[in-house]
Amino acid sequence: MKIGLVVNKGKHLARAMLERAAAHARRRGFGIVSNAEAPAADCPFWESRPALDGGFDGAKAIIVLGGDGTLLNAIHRIGASAAPFLGVNIGSLGYLSATDGAHFEQAIDAALAGDLDISRRQMLAAAIVAPDGTRTELPKRALNEIVLYRNTGRIVHISLLLDGTRVTDYSCDGIIVATPTGSTAYSLSAGGPLVMPGAGATIVNVICPHALSSRPILVSDKTLVTLCPIRASAALSIAFDGVDVGEIAVGSSLEIFTAPETASIAFLKGHSDFAILSHKLGWTGSAPELSQQGGEQ
Repeated sequence: MKIGLVVNKGKHLARAMLERAAAHARRRGFGIVSNAEAPAADCPFWESRPALDGGFDGAKAIIVLGGDGTLLNAIHRIGASAAPFLGVNIGSLGYLSATDGAHFEQAIDAALAGDLDISRRQMLAAAIVAPDGTRTELPKRALNEIVLYRNTGRIVHISLLLDGTRVTDYSCDGIIVATPTGSTAYSLSAGGPLVMPGAGATIVNVICPHALSSRPILVSDKTLVTLCPIRASAALSIAFDGVDVGEIAVGSSLEIFTAPETASIAFLKGHSDFAILSHKLGWTGSAPELSQQGGEQ
């Protein structure tokens, strides 16, 4: 048996985590394929793949040491169709993380035993439609969001169509189209709603709209979202999960839709999406406390 191990080598805990992984592999007798070099010379079970360019086939799970950014990068580079990705947070918030560094060995054992909860996460795809009707699908997929945004200091004007019906025109800095997974990322910062992973929905959220009536829209994940730049001083940029993938000019349109692929995010058994959200957002208070306070008034 083997596991994949992807580590953000810029994190200060990275070296110690690699040493712990090697020690556990010696005890348990499993193999490791990783983007990092083995932490010691006596690691014949360790296969290094610095470019994440293969070698992960047959892994029980791909354990990602870092934060959500590290996990997103691993999914994009290794491929969403690989083994389930299990995040061990040694970064900051880590909404997608199954556990923290203190429970690293427990996470490895659960992965080897196949004792995990697997969450199939919606991804987004997009195509650019030229003025002559030529349609070119972009090769990448987005787990969090696709963003169409301005390249200059001037606002842009974008028309929104849902399933081919023109809904409204926005004067804004750009538009975020997010998955439920991405509802806790850029969309949340722009005032978007929190959406549970299994909701089957897509969020359309405006960045800095120049109208108080502009609000996020929640649609079915089967809805075709079309963004048409109608006035801009320069081409607009297209970003998938924070990485620029191209540009689009006035006259063309960007179609965004649910991709056929899903990303498999692994959690330890018994996890709760609601508990993760409450913990990461720092929500406080409980029903008994509120009830007691109410009774004292």
